This record gives sequence, structure tokens and C-alpha cells, in this order.
Amino acid sequence: MKKLIAWIKMNFQFVTILLLVLFVFTNRSLVPSPLLQKSAMYNESFSGADMMGAPITSLSRSYNSKESANLGVAQDQRMTVDDNYISLKVENVNKSLGDIKQKTAELKGFVVNMNVSKPAESTTANLAIRVPKESADDLQSFIKGTGVKVVTESMSSNDVTDQYRDLEEELGLYTKNKIRFEEIMTKAVEVQDILQVQNEILNLQRQIDSIKGQKQYLEQTANSVKFTVYLSTDEYSLPYVPDTSWRPSSVFKEAVRSLVVTFRGIGNKVIWLAVYSVIWAPILLIILYFKRRNKNK
Repeated sequence: MKKLIAWIKMNFQFVTILLLVLFVFTNRSLVPSPLLQKSAMYNESFSGADMMGAPITSLSRSYNSKESANLGVAQDQRMTVDDNYISLKVENVNKSLGDIKQKTAELKGFVVNMNVSKPAESTTANLAIRVPKESADDLQSFIKGTGVKVVTESMSSNDVTDQYRDLEEELGLYTKNKIRFEEIMTKAVEVQDILQVQNEILNLQRQIDSIKGQKQYLEQTANSVKFTVYLSTDEYSLPYVPDTSWRPSSVFKEAVRSLVVTFRGIGNKVIWLAVYSVIWAPILLIILYFKRRNKNK
């Protein structure tokens, strides 16, 4: 025992390094069992699916009515409103503008709005056009071909399937109520009752007409694609169109999620270190004891 203690005192640095290597090796080589790995992967798949960062307390994730409705709709039956943004550097703004308008008319589209400015340095223009969805790719290729350089290009798509279905449900409800009031109208005798029922029927008809107008607008916009085109002979006169929209709320949630993962990793290390203290703590105490003893001598 005395020889071992003397050897430890003479090789204190070597023993310390050996203990550190042993700790790192055991910490890296101790991998959880396959059952725990599968369980972790399963839990991670559920937490990763929650893109909005909502806590999941069980494996049976609950969906709201909107999400359930979305899952039951085929991709080709969904209604989306698509918007494309293109910035072009062109040689002649007026010529490119005329060519795009002509091509739009050929594809049975129409111009929503247009603006042309002629500053002293360079001519700039912007126009918004709509074409049927089946002609969108042709128009997009044509627009790019009219320019010298595509400066920026982006696309956004808004799913309005749920909104359209809600309108259909409201329309059916108002229509049924109108039919009921019309039946009551045939049985009304008193003038006051007749006037009151007529007023209700008129109010319901206004609601029905409003909903039909909203449905028609969604149908028209979903069956077409909007292009907003910016044209200029000077590249630096064109507006910057970002590829993706900046969503501060999403960035904040990602930062919080990253912070939680970081603290979770630190917590795991602390737990492993505490559990293995039965090995490294006695050794450390022995080393500190002999180190202090040597100092006292």
C-alpha cells in the first residue's frame, strides 16, 4: 500500500491525465440500450413534427378540426392562391412591357395594374397580371426570356381550402334558414309577422349573396396565378424581393427550442457525471489528500 501511495505521489500528473481520459472514454462509450434509442427516435419524430413548438405530453397527438380536414383532402383537390414576383433587367422597358402584355392576352390572361416611370437615368415599370394556372409556366418562361438578367424571383402560395369549405358550410346553413322562413311566410297571417319574416328573409339573402361573392372570388383567384413583374434598364433600380418571408415568431421559437436542447444536453452531462461520482470522487479525494499532505511537509 505504501509503495502504491509513493508511486501515485511521484506520478501525480500522469494519474490525473489517466483519470480524465478514463472519464471521457466511459462517457462516450456508454451508449443507451437499443430500446432506449428507438424510444428516443420515436419521441423525436413527434416533437419534430410540432413545427409551432407546442409541447407534446403524450404520443397520441391531438389534431384540431382544421388539421383533420386538411389530412382528408387530396393534393389535386386543394385550392391555393399563387403569387409570383420577378425582377428583370431589360434593354428596353417599353418593348418588354408590350411583349409581356401581348403574351398575357394570348394566354387568356389580363392586366391587373401597371405603372411606368421615366426618370432621367433609366426607365422603370411594374405590372401585375393574372393568367390561368395551366398557362403559368409558359408565361413565366416568356417573362424571363424578355430580360437580360433575372435579378430576383420568388413565389408564395396560400392554401384557402379550409376557408372555401367554411364558406360552403355557411352558405348551406343560410340557405336552409331562408327556406324555413319562406315556409313560415306562407303560413303567416298577421301583417306584423309577415313584415318580420320578410326582413329575416332579406337579411339571409344578403348574407347568401355575400358568401357567394367570396366563393366566386376564391375560385377565380385559385384558378389563376398572379405575376408581379418589375422591369428596369438599371439593375439597382429594381426592388429587392426576398426568397422567403421573415417571420420573427418562427425565429423566436427556433431560438427557444435550441436553448432548451442546449440545457437538456448540459443536464444530461451533469446527471452522468453525478452517477459516476462513485468512481471518480474517491480517486479525486485521494489525490487531493496526498497533494495537501505534500504541501504541509
